[in-house]
Amino acid sequence: MATGARNPSRKSGEWAVGSGKKGPGGEKRPFIRRFLAPILIATAALAYGAISYLRPGLLSGGGGDSADSAGPLAPLPRAVQPPPDGRYDRLPLPPGPAAAAALTPSDDGKRRPVVAVSSKEEAAAKVREMLEAFKGNDRARQVEAVETVGSLAASGDVARDALVGAIPDAPPALLNEIIEQAEKRGWKEAVPPLARRVRLDGTRTGRKAFFALGRFGTPEARGTLRALAADPSSPAGALAWHALTLCADGDDLEPALAVMDGPPSPAQEWAAEVVGRLCAAPACRERVEKFLSERVSVTGEKEKMKSCGMLLAKLPADDFFRFAEVLAAHRDGEVRAAALAAIGRSRAGGAKLTMALLNDPDPTVRTSCMVALKSEPRFEAIPALVKIMAADRNYADLARGALEAAFGLDLGGHPSAWKLFIESGAREGDPGRRKAFEEAQAKRLAEARKAGPDGDADNR
Repeated sequence: MATGARNPSRKSGEWAVGSGKKGPGGEKRPFIRRFLAPILIATAALAYGAISYLRPGLLSGGGGDSADSAGPLAPLPRAVQPPPDGRYDRLPLPPGPAAAAALTPSDDGKRRPVVAVSSKEEAAAKVREMLEAFKGNDRARQVEAVETVGSLAASGDVARDALVGAIPDAPPALLNEIIEQAEKRGWKEAVPPLARRVRLDGTRTGRKAFFALGRFGTPEARGTLRALAADPSSPAGALAWHALTLCADGDDLEPALAVMDGPPSPAQEWAAEVVGRLCAAPACRERVEKFLSERVSVTGEKEKMKSCGMLLAKLPADDFFRFAEVLAAHRDGEVRAAALAAIGRSRAGGAKLTMALLNDPDPTVRTSCMVALKSEPRFEAIPALVKIMAADRNYADLARGALEAAFGLDLGGHPSAWKLFIESGAREGDPGRRKAFEEAQAKRLAEARKAGPDGDADNR
């Protein structure tokens, strides 16, 4: 075909691409012009990506000449980031030249030299320097002061008096580090100044100070916590009761029961914990039984019965089962839910949980039952969990979680998979999957024993 000739396969008015000739409208349609716009867009995108990778400051408005945008940004060092448990024990260093300098290792490969002192005078001078750092706005100096506490405390008794003496005036970040070292090294000399500061500043002193008093557990420490716990409605009172769970003795039983018998407050949870820990002593157990006998009833006031249910959840489940049974028949759903949470911890509680799970219309009660069954799986409740998983989408995830805890398996969110798994047990010599359930619970119990008790109280 001659160049520019009409293509017979095209409709009238269409011309062969790349001919360079004018169409009927007189407009040329060269190949390069048709694809020029996409080529320019792709080129611009590549250039933008290259510039943003090499010089991020140019595109963020920071300017290419600033120290922060001169190269790729590195993460802050681990030591100056807030710890993952939410306790802001260290001061974060804001982005900028100081952060970049903190990232640069020294010649010997260490980020910062270790501070060591050989006399009490040197230690006192160093502590004064650390306190002085917080009188200005130099964040880098403040971070360095906080991080110096550990290496200074490593000098032992030489630095003890200086660090303990800084407790009354130390800002929170520095105070937390001093408390940590005092606990680690068993410096009971820290208790008097720490107790005075807690009495003076209350919760502004920080949770770590309260729990340090609880862990030291000296008479002065307990006295300070008890004085604050006398007002359970205050934040300091609730925190004091929480710390008392670490050091309470028989003298704390009656005040704790008074809190449980009082108006609702955040302190009640920890007062119940104190009662539960003291209940191992026979005299305390008798007093607690008398307390519950005088108050627990099917028609009791809602708030009072809820606090009794909260208390039952902290007591030996089998020994106090009869009180939880009474509350499980209360007219209020929240009271029944609290009682069933306590029943779930008893060896005889499976039937009660299953009955409530299938028959109680209150969503709070059903949720409480499934949470209890996830914490303490019961073989007799498994058919009810499968049934609920298939019938009620609102509780499907909770039921699935309880089934996973029962068998140590994740068969997904479809109820037919669980039903098939359980029914097929008969063909494998394990009707109802009882053997699989018992093996899973034995493994679960062994892992729990190996893990030991929970972490520190201030992390709960």
